[in-house]
Amino acid sequence: MKTLGKKFSGGLIIDPKERLLLQRKDEDYIYWPNYWSIFGGGIESGENELKGFLREMREENRLTLSNIKLFYVQRAPELTKICQRNDLPKKIGIYYFAARFDGDLKKIRIDEGAGFSVFTEA
Repeated sequence: MKTLGKKFSGGLIIDPKERLLLQRKDEDYIYWPNYWSIFGGGIESGENELKGFLREMREENRLTLSNIKLFYVQRAPELTKICQRNDLPKKIGIYYFAARFDGDLKKIRIDEGAGFSVFTEA
């Protein structure tokens, strides 16, 4: 398992039917085990936020994405309040991207996590 870094990326991935693709975390995952989550992970040294996001998507689900847009950056003060943890690094940031995939669920290959599903608003 990768250690906690200072920058992370995650993605809200939408298919042509406007469904959201989510990953189920493993039961032994350190943060929120067995919960549904967005795909993502740590940004490695030498990567910018977009390159880190694209690498994480290749590693976790092997999807080819389009219409990728950064839509929100979450900083340490917000995370500390949400997680109720005071031990988070002071310069942490999570970069959230929105992206689309072609909707063919057969192309998804989960290499991390306990599975995936698509979700709708209703």
